[in-house]
Amino acid sequence: QSPISYGNFGLAQSLAFTFIAGPLAILLWWLTWRESATKRDRASVAWPVYLVIMATASLLTFTITLFSELGDRVVGSTPITQLALPIVWAPVWVWYYWMWRHPKKGPTRMVGVAPVIASFIGLSFATGGAVFAISSLVDSATRTATDVVVGSEPVWQLVMRAMIWAIGGGLLWWWHWFRVGVRAQQTGFSKVLLIFVSGAASY
Repeated sequence: QSPISYGNFGLAQSLAFTFIAGPLAILLWWLTWRESATKRDRASVAWPVYLVIMATASLLTFTITLFSELGDRVVGSTPITQLALPIVWAPVWVWYYWMWRHPKKGPTRMVGVAPVIASFIGLSFATGGAVFAISSLVDSATRTATDVVVGSEPVWQLVMRAMIWAIGGGLLWWWHWFRVGVRAQQTGFSKVLLIFVSGAASY
């Protein structure tokens, strides 16, 4: 298959998703959103569970792709167009976050679950990135000057990639822990998650 035909196929598929599947998905969301204002729907378990799953999935997709692409950009190994994926998923996450916090249609049960999970994700990224950066520096310090390469990548590139994850994860955790108010939550399920997060952090 020639590059031209492959490119045309990819363009047609993207246009179909944009102009057909996109508006249909928006219409379906609007019909569901319009009918979800009743007290019964807000108090159901299905509504917050749906928002938790979708908010967490969109947050993971956004942050993982963003941190990965930024790490590649720092070391100059990817074009700027690769940032399209996190740019698309960022408003999706903000969208679900807005629905979660909506004063009239937001869920009345499991209110603090999604922010707690988001703070745990940020804490995991920050801790993992910091540990990897420190371990790479310590490992490079024990090597000779001619061995400061791990595989085919210099140590400084590994450290820069890891620091992007550490800083990005730290900002994500800080925002949810302090600005959103995760540390002050008093709901039952949120307390269980907070105990789990605190245990993981201390570990």
